[in-house]
Amino acid sequence: MLDRIERAILNNRLIEEGDTVLVAFSGGADSTALLSILNSFKQKLGFNLYAAHYNHSIRLDADEDEAFCRRFSESLGISFFSERGDAVAYASANGLSLETAARELRFDFLYRTSETLGASSVATAHHANDDAESVLMHMIRGSGLAGLTGIKYKSVRRLNAKNRDDKSITLIRPLLEIKKEEILEYLDSIGQEFCEDSTNFELDAARNVMRLKIIPMIEELNPAAIDNILRLKSIAAEDEAYLENAAKEALIDARTQTGFNRVFLNSLPAPILKRCLRLIIDEKASLVDIESKHIESLVSLIKMRSGASVDIPRARARNAFDTLIVEPRSEIKETHVECSIPLEITGETISTSAGDFRLCVIEDPAMEKNEKKVYNYDVCASGNVAFMDLDRLTLPLKVRFRRSGDRFRPINCVWRMRLKDYFISKKTDVCIRDAIPLVISGEEIVFIPGFVIADGVKLTDKTKRILKIEYLEKTKEN
Repeated sequence: MLDRIERAILNNRLIEEGDTVLVAFSGGADSTALLSILNSFKQKLGFNLYAAHYNHSIRLDADEDEAFCRRFSESLGISFFSERGDAVAYASANGLSLETAARELRFDFLYRTSETLGASSVATAHHANDDAESVLMHMIRGSGLAGLTGIKYKSVRRLNAKNRDDKSITLIRPLLEIKKEEILEYLDSIGQEFCEDSTNFELDAARNVMRLKIIPMIEELNPAAIDNILRLKSIAAEDEAYLENAAKEALIDARTQTGFNRVFLNSLPAPILKRCLRLIIDEKASLVDIESKHIESLVSLIKMRSGASVDIPRARARNAFDTLIVEPRSEIKETHVECSIPLEITGETISTSAGDFRLCVIEDPAMEKNEKKVYNYDVCASGNVAFMDLDRLTLPLKVRFRRSGDRFRPINCVWRMRLKDYFISKKTDVCIRDAIPLVISGEEIVFIPGFVIADGVKLTDKTKRILKIEYLEKTKEN
C-alpha cells in the first residue's frame, strides 16, 4: 500500500522536493493514517509537514478529538495548529446547512493556516470509497458527465466563507486509490488508535446513507462494485477532459468586455455549451451545489429576452442585451436610496453617494465656433467631463439617481425622450441604470456622466461663461 501511495504522489506530482504540506487532520481513521504515512515519506521525498485541526464545536466529544490530534502530532514531532469555531451559530447567521457552514469555516481556517506557513498544498484523506460515493451521489443528484469523474488527485478549491470568495487553496489527496479496509488494516498493523465520529453513523445525512446502506447493498450484488464504479470514473474523465478543452477554446470566442456573447453561446452544440456555462459559473461564482438542473436553467435563459434572469446557488445570471452576465450574490447591486444632493461651484472635489464631482467656471467671452465644437463634441465624448452654458442653468445644480417618468433631451436631439428609452438605445445594462448619477438643473436632467449633456445647455456662439463638470467615479468611501 505504501508503495502505491508513493507512486501516486510522484506520478501525479502531488508533492515535490522543498514543498510544505499541511494535513487537514480530523483525528479519524483516514486522516490519522494520512498523517502517519506522509510523516514516513517526508525525509525521503524532502518536504515539510504540518497538521491542522478545526474544532467545529458540534459534538460533545469535539474537544477530545482536538486533544487526540494534538497528542498524535506532537508524538510524531509535527507542528500542530488548531482553531475553534461555532458552526451552529455560523449556519444560523448565514442561512446555511450545518454541513455547509462547517465546511466553509474549516476551509477558511485551512486557508489562513496554509498562508501563514507558505504551504504548497493542503492534504486531505479522501480515499477510493469516498471517490465511488461521490460518483454515485452525483448520479443521484442529476449530474452530467463531469460529476462521474469523481474526486481528483489534485484540485484548486475556491473558498466560500464570508469575505474570502476570491481566495483558494490547492488540495492534494494521496490516498485516493486506497480502499477504506486497507487504511484500517494499516492502522491495525502499527497499533495506532484513532477517533470515531459518531455522526458518521447517523442516517440523517445523505452521504452516510450512501456509505452505510446503499454501497453495501450494491456490493452484495457485485463484490467488485467499487472497482467498477472507479473504472467508469476513469472512462468518464477521459471523455470529459476532451470536451472541457473544447469548451475552454469556445469560451475565449464568447467572452466580451462585460460578460459572454449569448448569441455565440446559443450557436454551440449542447455538450460544449453546457460546459461553457459550468466554466462561467466556476469563474464568476462557485460550482458548489450546482447541479444539472441549474445548467439547464441557464441554457433556457440565454434564449430569453434581454433583462431576464435566473437565480442559481450563490449567483445570479441575467441577460443584458446580447450579453450573458453571471454575478456572485455578494456583488449584486442593491437599489439606490432616493437622494438629491446640491453641487456647489467651488473648484474643489465634492463627495456624494453618487460619486465625486468637481465644478469650475471658465470665462471665455471671445469663444470661436471651432472651440465651441471642441467643447460640445470632442471633449464631451470622454463621457465624464462636460462643458455647459452656465447662464442657461438653474443653480444650484443637484445630483440624484433616476426616477420613474424621467425624460431627457440629449445634445442635438430634436425631441425629449424617456430616460429609459435613452438607456435602451445605448444598450445600458438594466442592472446598472439605477446606479448612474444624473446632474439636475431645476427639474431638468442636464448631464448623465459617462454619456452626454442635454441639448438645452450646450455651448453656442452666445455663450459667455462655461461651466466645467468632472465626474470622478464613485469611491469606496461613498
